[in-house]
Amino acid sequence: MKHALFLIMTGCLLAAGCQSARWQASTEFADTITHAGTITDLAAGGYGGFIAVSNVLRYGDFGLGTFDGLDGEMVVWSGVVYRADVDLHLAPALPDASTPFAVVTWFAPDRMFDVERMDQGLFERAMALRRKNERLPQAITVNGQFSRLHLRSVPVQPSPWRPLKEALASDSRDRVLTNATGRMVGYFMPPPFDALHPAGYHFHFISADGMTGGHVLGFDIARARIEIDASDRIQVLVNTNASVASPR
Repeated sequence: MKHALFLIMTGCLLAAGCQSARWQASTEFADTITHAGTITDLAAGGYGGFIAVSNVLRYGDFGLGTFDGLDGEMVVWSGVVYRADVDLHLAPALPDASTPFAVVTWFAPDRMFDVERMDQGLFERAMALRRKNERLPQAITVNGQFSRLHLRSVPVQPSPWRPLKEALASDSRDRVLTNATGRMVGYFMPPPFDALHPAGYHFHFISADGMTGGHVLGFDIARARIEIDASDRIQVLVNTNASVASPR
């Protein structure tokens, strides 16, 4: 009985330690968007992973990205890293999977509102009206029903790597979903930061059943709740090993 009690107590201490570490990280990096790698390197063909996704989670519980070799689309939600394969099948990623590009934050929304019957253009106009500062990046989640959702993913790329534009043009696969339920996870990034992240809106999707996901190319909202977390700090984990495609 004493031995069993010791095991239970040890388990509780380990769980408490994990929660303490999570709380400490969320406090240390509050209101901070962390970039592991940059879109500039990725666009040039720098697909080599340099940091494990388990380490990325120190910097946030919310975000998006890709995997070593451009092997699928990453969605980070509620502290879990998911991978959408080339067929848009979604599953939790292995902790030691690495990434050349991921963008995460500790998501703590400061605003939320509900919308209905809104296409992408109307969504962007509504968001612009609610934006208090054009220079602040925003983490955004859109959770609800989508009358139309256009998704994309991409298979792992063979070496030598081509620039991202070429890889997507030849190898990406896309699918249009109708009456889909789930959550878009992503960012609004002002133009001054476009060397780090594509300017404007960038979303990845995770379905309500956790089975389908990918990069969002377009959408129409039936009804949804939008939550926004503006950040006044960006930090970059530099990929010093980035190997990019040769000029053509």
